[in-house]
Amino acid sequence: MREKIPEILVKPEDKDYQTNWQEEVKIARETIDQNMTEQASIYGWYGVLAAMLDKVMGRKKLDLSVLEAELYDSYKKEALETPGAKSTDTAIYSKVKQDEGFIAATLDLLEAKKNKGIFDAIVRSFEHRKEMLINLGAKYRKEMDGDIVIKK
Repeated sequence: MREKIPEILVKPEDKDYQTNWQEEVKIARETIDQNMTEQASIYGWYGVLAAMLDKVMGRKKLDLSVLEAELYDSYKKEALETPGAKSTDTAIYSKVKQDEGFIAATLDLLEAKKNKGIFDAIVRSFEHRKEMLINLGAKYRKEMDGDIVIKK
């Protein structure tokens, strides 16, 4: 049996959203009517969170790109002002990639990508849940119909 994934906390747009999606994705025969009526809103909510995380990821990409350009300019200027320093693109990009700010921004982007991937997977799980609700609903209707037998 797989280990239960803990609740997920995401912070798109500086707001905290905590969710226990594994509980929300479950279906039970006793609550199938409720599961069906809540499906669209829950699916929509996770889709909104995924879109918000997509925006966060795009912003992190932009921040990293801007930081990279700023660091490049700074290290290039420093190299040109320092006698005997290497000012080749390779040497400057090497310094950029080793910069603590660049590393931190890269890790922030990786975290944003991870969160976006998790929520994309959650949204897909609710798409599968919808299909399962449809199939189970049809199965339960069939069971309720039963066979009509007329005795003489």
